[in-house]
Amino acid sequence: MTFTATVVPVTAGAGTPTGAVTFGFGDGTPTVQVSVPDGIAAVSHTCTSATGGPFPVVAGYTSDDAAFSSPPRGTTSRR
Repeated sequence: MTFTATVVPVTAGAGTPTGAVTFGFGDGTPTVQVSVPDGIAAVSHTCTSATGGPFPVVAGYTSDDAAFSSPPRGTTSRR
């Protein structure tokens, strides 16, 4: 399954966000950090087990520019 995070600035005209998105899958696997070229980050992941699901998927954005920093959000559950 592919998960995509789109990062947009809060203020129009603030530029294109750069930095990284960290994805957490809630299935016991390590988090994955993906760069954000042009404001989009995507990662493919297969859950390690079907038992114990649904698993929460969380994406958190970390900017290399303080103007774009954001706390983790965007939780979804996948089986």
